Amino acid sequence: MPKRIHKVQRKVDSDEVQGEGSFVVLHAATLGEVIRAQKAESGAVDSMEFGVALLKRLVGDWNWVDDEDKPLPKPKDDPDVIDGLPLQELTFLVGALGLTELAEKQKN
Repeated sequence: MPKRIHKVQRKVDSDEVQGEGSFVVLHAATLGEVIRAQKAESGAVDSMEFGVALLKRLVGDWNWVDDEDKPLPKPKDDPDVIDGLPLQELTFLVGALGLTELAEKQKN
């Protein structure tokens, strides 16, 4: 019986950027999500803005904290929380979602 390897939603360990026991729930970049993000960001001036818009749609849940170890809002409740993340955390999310591979394929 077939079993989907690339789940639409998956929970990822994020210890490397948020410490032991941290996680993030990610949604796969489906064609529908990419199209919706493109429509939402039709005025975007570059791929970075588009990438951030897509990231805001694909990060569903987490138990991440800020510099004072206070819980960050859930991205599904406040997508703009993504704008305040340090570069290391953004890079982690982009890599975990496979968006780096998507960007590389678009370049070629």
